[in-house]
Amino acid sequence: MNAMVPPTEFGQPPTRPLPTNVEAEQALIGAVLVNNAAWHAVGPGLAADHFVEEIHRRIWDVASTLIREGRVASPLTLKTYLGDHDLGAGMTVPRYLARLAADATTIVNAPDYARMVTELHARRALIAVAAEIDAQAYDPPAGTPVERLIEGAEGALMEVRTRALAHSATTRIDAVTAADELLAKVDRIRAGEAVPLGVTTGIPGIDQDTKGMRPGDLWVLAGRASMGKTIMAIALARAAARSGAGTILFPFEIGKEQAAARVLSDLAYSPRAPLGYGRILAGEVDEEDRWRLDEARARLAAMPLVFDAADGATLATISARVRSERERMARQGVKLGVVVLDYLNFIKASDRYQGQRHNEIGEISIALKRLATSLGICVVLLAQVNRQTEQRDDKRPGIADLKDSGSLEQDADVVLLMYRDSYYIERSSAYQNGDVEAHIRANDARNEIDAIVAKCRLGATRSHKLWCDVSCSIIAAQARGGL
Repeated sequence: MNAMVPPTEFGQPPTRPLPTNVEAEQALIGAVLVNNAAWHAVGPGLAADHFVEEIHRRIWDVASTLIREGRVASPLTLKTYLGDHDLGAGMTVPRYLARLAADATTIVNAPDYARMVTELHARRALIAVAAEIDAQAYDPPAGTPVERLIEGAEGALMEVRTRALAHSATTRIDAVTAADELLAKVDRIRAGEAVPLGVTTGIPGIDQDTKGMRPGDLWVLAGRASMGKTIMAIALARAAARSGAGTILFPFEIGKEQAAARVLSDLAYSPRAPLGYGRILAGEVDEEDRWRLDEARARLAAMPLVFDAADGATLATISARVRSERERMARQGVKLGVVVLDYLNFIKASDRYQGQRHNEIGEISIALKRLATSLGICVVLLAQVNRQTEQRDDKRPGIADLKDSGSLEQDADVVLLMYRDSYYIERSSAYQNGDVEAHIRANDARNEIDAIVAKCRLGATRSHKLWCDVSCSIIAAQARGGL
């Protein structure tokens, strides 16, 4: 879909007048011309194309440029850049500027005028999207599948939503007010009236470092193949849901059936008789195993955990589905806390940077960070690290090994890297040749996995040696007991 423009620019005149309020535009511009302080309250989030009148767009563009440069924007200074041509009915630009300033009221109302201007722009954008959806639904480009049409419609609607919300909320707050709110929260926590906002990872050491999976956080969970990324993703999702936080897992890579098998294998775990998820998928279970699976299923039913196994989802569809599920959970009294995406390569970027993988990943990471911030959730994104780790003697990944883009490191609040030493020991020539020492090392490391906190905005960066059972898709702080 193209950028949002009025339906008339599609060559189709609207059947009804577009929603506009020229008086609100005039009042806003007049308030700014009288007192440039009004621009600082609303201007940074208001673009020229939010205005419906062309002359208002030109005035706002020039005024904004002058004010950003620390200069005065007034009828006198704007005349230099806008000229004195006739606007019709004998009204010249200088006279119009003088009239706007003369009719201006107090700047206190400027935020209300700005909100009205942006909301009307969003409504016109929705009309434009509806017109384009209608046109493409009737006469789609040759060979375009309906899925592509739907993705385009979703993307265009999400663009309208993102831009409208970006300018609808008041983000300005005095620093001392923010500090007062924080200290009040600290006092509530100390008094036992509130709890820290982070959702638990189920691993105390990582919770201590990160303060949990916090609202607005983007976590990047990365590693080479077979290093335990998906196992950790399942562990994080299960821990979050078990704590009562609404959780959505997008198992793009493994699918909903394997995701269910992994969760059940985890919940049904017994050290005397582990029930691997591979056996569950193959139906290789006896009566006792089946009973244990029923018990695990009952425990799972109490957790607000949802799978969404969409195939090749776009950023727009992910955002739409997360928002829809968030509303559904809210109706059931559950607050969405964590969204896990497994993994990056299955998420489609827009066509803007097609073929430029570095920029595509940057677009994905910043969009997911914004989604986390706007909804007050933690988004966990799985990713790969570069193959260079395979060429080193020490194959433990570092943050510089994140594949294809520095944007992941830049946008992430937490980067968690996974590493299993046993994987490499078992593939070494010494192990393959039957070296006793290598076999002992492999056996000792078989249930060990390293979770490396490589970036953390709130705490330390260090490595955590954890217990794992790969066949049962379990990661825990220490060896697990039975049911």
